[in-house]
Amino acid sequence: MTVGYELLFDANPRPMLVFDRQTLAIVAINARACELYGWSKSELLAMTIRDLRPPEDVARLEHAIGVYAGAPSAPRLSRRHMARDGRMIDVDLEMSRVELDGRPCTLCQIVDLGTSDATLRRSELNFRTLIEHLPVGTIVHRNGVIVYINPAAVRGLRYASAADVVGRSLLDLIHPDDRPAIAARAKQTVTEGRIPTAESRMLRADGTVAWVEAEAVLLEFDGLPANVVIAHEVTERRELFARVATADRLVSMGTLAAGVAHEINNPLSYLISNLEILARTVGGPLVADAREAADRVSAIVRELRELTQPAGDELVPVDVVKTLASSIKMANNELRHRARLIETYAPNLPCVDASPSRLGQVFLNMLVNAAHAIVEGSNGEVRVRATSEAGRVFIEIEDTGVGIPEDIVGRVFDPFFTTKPHGVGIGLGLAISHQIVRSLGGEIAVTSAVGKGTTFRISLRASTATRVAEAETEPPLVARSLRVLLIDDEEAVGRAVAALLAPEHEVIPVTRARAALELVATERFDAIVCDLMMPELNGMELYEQLPAHYRDRLVFMTGGAFTPQARAFLAGREYLDKPFTEEQLRRAIDRVGR
Repeated sequence: MTVGYELLFDANPRPMLVFDRQTLAIVAINARACELYGWSKSELLAMTIRDLRPPEDVARLEHAIGVYAGAPSAPRLSRRHMARDGRMIDVDLEMSRVELDGRPCTLCQIVDLGTSDATLRRSELNFRTLIEHLPVGTIVHRNGVIVYINPAAVRGLRYASAADVVGRSLLDLIHPDDRPAIAARAKQTVTEGRIPTAESRMLRADGTVAWVEAEAVLLEFDGLPANVVIAHEVTERRELFARVATADRLVSMGTLAAGVAHEINNPLSYLISNLEILARTVGGPLVADAREAADRVSAIVRELRELTQPAGDELVPVDVVKTLASSIKMANNELRHRARLIETYAPNLPCVDASPSRLGQVFLNMLVNAAHAIVEGSNGEVRVRATSEAGRVFIEIEDTGVGIPEDIVGRVFDPFFTTKPHGVGIGLGLAISHQIVRSLGGEIAVTSAVGKGTTFRISLRASTATRVAEAETEPPLVARSLRVLLIDDEEAVGRAVAALLAPEHEVIPVTRARAALELVATERFDAIVCDLMMPELNGMELYEQLPAHYRDRLVFMTGGAFTPQARAFLAGREYLDKPFTEEQLRRAIDRVGR
């Protein structure tokens, strides 16, 4: 029995007991029955129902039990029971089948024919007082109509008083999807005397849903049989479990995304390299289309990597207006065909502490989303505003597009959730933007109205420093020929890199790290380009075994350094994220080559 059920059972003004239908052992008995018979609870729980009958009545008892063994309930039976002091008690028994702790039992409600009405009324008053003070919600209904609700249930369902509920149908308080099941449970309570705990949804007065665990028992209430329902609210517990399950799914999703990104990056790196060579030598629209498709795949993989392993860039003072201008320039192709851009910036805006590239990525995502929300040719507007107040800088990007329905606007920052048409987005841009803004100590919020548009508002701390981060200008490449050792377990990567760097540089590709160690022991190289993750011996282990004068000539390649160890190792070292361009590759070996 649950705690609530035990309290109601024990405090019922009617004597009650439960016995096992097979062994006839008494398995539960309330305080009023103990008082009636004169034995203690522990003594009665060591007895059988036979022990309460005079010896000459035991045969009649067993016959009656056999007759009604298969019936859900028995008629009211008049019997003589024996008290501890030997006196006979005339009682009526109301018996019904129940299941207790998994075994078939019979619930007996005992009517002591010698009890005075005053005593019974006093017991019933005590029973009602107990229900009034129970900390769990209790509802009593008869034939589906609520005849009583205790204060705990009134509070839980957010009604002003019990009068708002009494007299209504129980099913009015139940979620429509759960009403058939609750109606069936109510009938089961009548036939079986008690039903076990089950979850269901109840409707509060304000229309919100409360999840409850409820059990019911058939008891006498105000002189008539009624269903007494005891309900424990479990809404917060369910929400907690849902959050834990969501977090677990996101962890699994992140691990999967990181693995997928790594596996895609390897073939993508030599695909893009080979397409660059084809564009130089063959050209044509088909090659251009293939390069554009490869770039799109590369962008998706880059977003997957950002989602699973956000970069730990150094934070520096960043001019918000300049960063917005750069992002607007990159988004111009999306904006110009759909909307008119309106920019409003407060004068003397303070800088914010951020990574210029990552903050620019946030602005770019917001602008592209704003453009995509506007139907092409509808003459919409995208409004960009920046203001400051009380030590914070606020950036708003507003569109006059289709808007987001209220029931899903709260999910726009969830990974892989998108409101865009199939093929336009994969639902990572806003998730990454949210992650970046939070990592900067800021907040990002969204408001939207269907048919009117959407506004994203970013709040960042104003910087106390005065130096503004400027984009670094890359020095020109040095015209020289270098001998490069390339180590990657994918042969196609070696061929693609060798073709990219020809004819200026000589590239010696190997697929095993140990073969590379043998070469550096006998030959001279100006630079070494090495994959970070390889079988047999990875890039980190190779670094430890290289001669000291080669360690600062290394350029690592990675398709996704998503372990803390790998990220820590690459910090401060020269590396390229796969897939990389010819320009990025040439500049990297130019920086380390000697």
